[in-house]
Amino acid sequence: YSKEELIKFYDQTFDLGLELIEQPMEVDQNNEMLYFPEEIRKICVADESLQIFDDAIRLVQEPRPFGVFNIKLMKCGGVSAAKKIAALAHENGIKLMWGCFDESKVSISAALHTALSCENTQYIDLDGFFDLGWDLIDGGYKCENGIMSVLDKSGLGVY
Repeated sequence: YSKEELIKFYDQTFDLGLELIEQPMEVDQNNEMLYFPEEIRKICVADESLQIFDDAIRLVQEPRPFGVFNIKLMKCGGVSAAKKIAALAHENGIKLMWGCFDESKVSISAALHTALSCENTQYIDLDGFFDLGWDLIDGGYKCENGIMSVLDKSGLGVY
């Protein structure tokens, strides 16, 4: 979106009670996000702008361009790096969304376990497995009525 398009979109959809707007502008336009009122920025999600811990450090500085961080294990460097970003977000009152790419159930399961271990997790978008034609493993999690949960199995629950 351009700044004008984002304002227009927000105004036209305000009555719908939108929860999230995922990274509405290009990565190099984080400073442009600061022109928007807090009510818009707090529902905007840092996605492409958040890859590593140093990005998270920049994004928690006031005024904040985003109110939600989208953490992807394959983008940030794995579980340890993700937990570091999540802890920084928690310390600064930033909500978490957990996303993925087209990935195996192994990495999706790892992301789900990590997401559920963080109290500021609000959103889970770990559906990349559904885009794959097949996977070498089974298990990892279950999805019932649109809600993902881990299995009561050892490790990540994959087999």
